[in-house]
Amino acid sequence: MEKPFGFLWPISAFSLSSITRAAERDRNRFTRVQLVSIEQPSDQVPVMPMILDGQVRYLGEDKIDIEGQPRRAFKFSIKAMLSPELIVWTSPKGLLLGVSVQHEGKDWPEESMKLIHLHEFAGFE
Repeated sequence: MEKPFGFLWPISAFSLSSITRAAERDRNRFTRVQLVSIEQPSDQVPVMPMILDGQVRYLGEDKIDIEGQPRRAFKFSIKAMLSPELIVWTSPKGLLLGVSVQHEGKDWPEESMKLIHLHEFAGFE
C-alpha cells in the first residue's frame, strides 16, 4: 500500500485514529488514504480483502461529551469509495473519541461508536 492506510471494516478504532494523525489539519485540503475492507463473500472464499481509495478531510475543532464532560476534539471526515462517509472525533493526542456513520438515506438506523469511559493519567489529554 502506498498511502496512509487502515481498516475500514471491521471497524478498527486504532486504524481510524491512526489515519487521522496522518491527515492535514487544513480544512481546504484532504489527505489521500487507502482503506482495507475484509469481506466474507462465501464459505468457499471466507476472507476477501478489498482495498479502497479514500480521503480524510479535517473539519476543525469540536467538543464531544465523554462521561458528562465536554472534551476538546479534532473532527475529521473519512470517505472511501463504495462506503458511507465516517465522521471521526479524536483527542488532541490522537485517541479515538467517537465515530458516526453518515448514510445517505434517512431510513438507515443510526450507527456510531463512542468512547464512554476514560481513565486519565497525569499529563494525558
